[in-house]
Amino acid sequence: MNQLARLISYLYHPLFMPLIGCITYFMVSPRYNSAEEVKAILFPIFILTILVPILCFYILKKFGVVKSVFLFGLKERKYPYMIQLCILLFIVYKLLPNRGLPELYYFFLAVIAAFFSALVLLLMRFKVSMHVMAISSILVFTLALSLHFHINLTVLLAFLVASTGILITVRYYLKAHSPIELLLGFLLGVTAQMLTFKFWL
Repeated sequence: MNQLARLISYLYHPLFMPLIGCITYFMVSPRYNSAEEVKAILFPIFILTILVPILCFYILKKFGVVKSVFLFGLKERKYPYMIQLCILLFIVYKLLPNRGLPELYYFFLAVIAAFFSALVLLLMRFKVSMHVMAISSILVFTLALSLHFHINLTVLLAFLVASTGILITVRYYLKAHSPIELLLGFLLGVTAQMLTFKFWL
């Protein structure tokens, strides 16, 4: 059971959230985007939000700043959070403007807000479940896309709801987080996305 729980934690790692959000958008959006346009977004997102953080993680690990990919300790989380925030800000200011993708733009703004809030709480000695924050962000963003484009995404939403519940259970089972840390992650992910609705929904 422990191995299965850890596998689920790896599969739903927060690093994948930005890329999954982008893939979800392109899968459900009725707007036409050429293959080249999609690649021009997904490829840099993959490099910036997955490969670069992994490289930074190994550098931080080499210097003893972090020990595990799950960043169990409070001190371990500070620098990875800051690095991820810088990457997300770069995406919002350099990659997404003038692309005609307001939904993705505000999705990333919400992710930045959630990450920044998590960092502030971290500096106040509060740990947030980034796994739950990530999956709840995707869940709310997908729900918003369904409403925005008037598309029935019941199956996908049901899968995401189930995934959220499973992930919360797994993280609690592994003793990675307390109930309040799981709740904080959920609230940050949901609230940050909802605050951007008035700008694009």
